[in-house]
Amino acid sequence: MSLLAAHGVSLRYGAATVLADAELTVAAGDAVAVAGAREELLQRARRQREWARSGERSAHSAAARRKEPDKFIRHARSQGAQRLGANGSGKTTLIEVILGRIPLSAGRRSLGPSVVVGEIDQSRRTFEEASPLLDAFCAHTGQVRQEARTLLAKFGLGAGDVLRPAGSLSPGERTRADLALLAQAGANLLVLDEPTNHLDLPAIEQLEQALGQYDGTLLLVTHDRRLLERVQVTRQLTVTDGQLTEE
Repeated sequence: MSLLAAHGVSLRYGAATVLADAELTVAAGDAVAVAGAREELLQRARRQREWARSGERSAHSAAARRKEPDKFIRHARSQGAQRLGANGSGKTTLIEVILGRIPLSAGRRSLGPSVVVGEIDQSRRTFEEASPLLDAFCAHTGQVRQEARTLLAKFGLGAGDVLRPAGSLSPGERTRADLALLAQAGANLLVLDEPTNHLDLPAIEQLEQALGQYDGTLLLVTHDRRLLERVQVTRQLTVTDGQLTEE
């Protein structure tokens, strides 16, 4: 069953073509990643490696290098190797177009009648209360406490986590709680736009684990190669020079 479709979709701003005759169909159960072109990946990785070697950064970074130079360079090179798709390549625009937030220059798009789109705010501000997470989750969902405990546990938030103040959760834990909230709301199409932005490595690992518990359809915009490998996407699309292609 098709959850969303785009046919002959084009988007232009003046003389600039952002998307040209894009075709896309997403079926139930798909895990679709949208990234930039492979050449953009290689260029970005090269820039990151050059940045790591140059040593021309802030005083804080300089101090970190003096303290643990080998560790710092390894981390910088690792990050460069894991980035995929340059900003501005049209990845996010494609999602905005598909979801009907940007008027088309040409073509048509549609969402299935039973589609419930779920999104996670990059700032992770859904749960900022001083009350325990369990209480905050029940307030958001209307669930009774035992139901909420069971659902939160499914996303890796156990007894010790749900009794902590919601505002004290780490970004990774907030992501888990957000995914549980979307699951309770019946979201069957999860749209994630650069979900690893502003997250440290432990939070990214928690995101990867939480996505492993999501059994709906996924549309993922990312430049993070590691995330693509861990989530095990079933399809990968690239956007370059306005052209949408599937690898």
